[in-house]
Amino acid sequence: LVSIPGFIVAALFTTVKEPVRRGRVAFGTAPGRSMPIREVIAFMLRNRRTYGAMFLALAFNSAAFLGIQAWTPPFFTRAFGWTSAQVGLVFGLVLLVIAPVGLLCGSFLAEWYAKRGYADANLRVTLISFALVVPLAVAFPLMPTAGLSVAMLALMFFIAMLNPGPQNAALQIITPNQMRGQVTALYLFIFNAV
Repeated sequence: LVSIPGFIVAALFTTVKEPVRRGRVAFGTAPGRSMPIREVIAFMLRNRRTYGAMFLALAFNSAAFLGIQAWTPPFFTRAFGWTSAQVGLVFGLVLLVIAPVGLLCGSFLAEWYAKRGYADANLRVTLISFALVVPLAVAFPLMPTAGLSVAMLALMFFIAMLNPGPQNAALQIITPNQMRGQVTALYLFIFNAV
């Protein structure tokens, strides 16, 4: 029964026509043909300083935050004697309420910078997020009370979530139109592999 709605949605998507792509870059492929992966890789290698920095930052960020997510429940249990139910409720609220607000604010902040003429608005927000989240990640487990620790954790997740939207937007902006799918797939593969 659970897969029936998913099947219906998938079937409906087969009826949607893909819009005409605009802003195509001439790489020798005929219109309507997919970009050969060797050309995508060659393009990324030519621009390896840019893509390498973005992918490396993603890898480090992913490792750190997946580690924090895995480590936080046992931390509260050991440091403050919380039960699994207490940890689940508080940490779940942080992830379900605070993190999405940070995600929206990150997009608004990037747009705010862009309207003020910053060509690097998306990466600027990403860098600000990375710079501010490190001290908070160090501070939250060092707090003397559970309440202060939760406050630091919530602030850390808010600041950390300023990053994903602008970081993904920056990747889309710098990547030629017909390469975006393959580059994004590689980006997500690295995120999941790490």
